[in-house]
Amino acid sequence: MSCCATGSETVVGFQDNLADLARLEELRASGHLRPDGSVHYSLSVPSIHCGQCLATIERSLAALPGVVSARANLSLRRIAVVLDGKDRSPRIVIDRLAAIG
Repeated sequence: MSCCATGSETVVGFQDNLADLARLEELRASGHLRPDGSVHYSLSVPSIHCGQCLATIERSLAALPGVVSARANLSLRRIAVVLDGKDRSPRIVIDRLAAIG
């Protein structure tokens, strides 16, 4: 069985409770506004284990509307994602990560 098999890792997405909404606002505040108006986020994703994880994450995030770029790093277990503007919520990224596991 692969480390990327369905159910091998669980990524918890944001719910609509106050604690998670506060975490979402904290994530939004951590974004770096770029000169072109896009916003760069760096996310820790400890469940990245292999090249297939990288490919799945990058392909899935890149398909989202508003995602300019998405790059995953296996060594650091981080994702760098750029959204098209400050009005675009990073929740779309978190929700997609939860959906793909």
